[in-house]
Amino acid sequence: MLRVMVSKVKPDQADRLREWFGTVSGPRRDEFLTTLLQEGVRHEHVHLLHTSDGPLMIYAIEAEDTAQAITTFEQSAHQVDLDHREVLTAAFAGIVEPEVLLDFECG
Repeated sequence: MLRVMVSKVKPDQADRLREWFGTVSGPRRDEFLTTLLQEGVRHEHVHLLHTSDGPLMIYAIEAEDTAQAITTFEQSAHQVDLDHREVLTAAFAGIVEPEVLLDFECG
């Protein structure tokens, strides 16, 4: 299952988000990959979109059970997950509820 979330980002936190995602895809990649596998995540994809109303983070995850993956992440005591939650909490300025126009799964 694929889940997409859109969040408003505090403008002064955009660089920190960029740096953090560079860290988990670089020096802390193995640590991050270990926790994703434990969460059952097959794919994680993040975009930072700059709009006239401020930056938005578009966060997509694919997992067998996305709700369980998120719960596992939220309860994790792994340092990379603790750091991840800290960065996201500091960056978020609210959730955006987009209008879903299509949710079609083949298979």
